[in-house]
Amino acid sequence: MERMFAKPLVDSLEGHIDAVEVLYRRPGSLTGVASGSWDGGIILHNLATRKPIAKIPQAHKGKRQGYASLRMVKGFLAAVSIVT
Repeated sequence: MERMFAKPLVDSLEGHIDAVEVLYRRPGSLTGVASGSWDGGIILHNLATRKPIAKIPQAHKGKRQGYASLRMVKGFLAAVSIVT
């Protein structure tokens, strides 16, 4: 376990209560990342501040395999499509 969290680990993104299955980077952004987990939630993270931007609890049921798209319109989350 010590080796798994040894350097060069910089930080971790927190918020899910179950295993994270999908991590999606927003195209054209260096800081926008979404994570989806088995707990049914999707969390939008800001990598620069290492804090969650938004949490969408119960966005899906069960295990997910990938995001099809994440669209931001005028700073707001417009649509999240999940491929199962």
